[in-house]
Amino acid sequence: MLLFLDWLRAHRGVQGPFLVVAPLSTLAHWGREATHWTGLRAVVLAGGKESRRAQLRHYLKHTDEDGVRTVAEGEAGSSGGI
Repeated sequence: MLLFLDWLRAHRGVQGPFLVVAPLSTLAHWGREATHWTGLRAVVLAGGKESRRAQLRHYLKHTDEDGVRTVAEGEAGSSGGI
């Protein structure tokens, strides 16, 4: 499925966002595979509604227009679900 989503982005100009719903135990794996095999950016949101919103706001705040995520010192290695 990830390769199909990447094909849509690369060949049809569909920029997303795409929603992948998967069991909680596989979310980290999906994120790693998306980053490794495609040009897609993966954001894994977990937790309650407010927690997911805060994670997404944080991710968008620290991502530039090219999709490069900036990480503040001391933030690297934190398990924020992203």
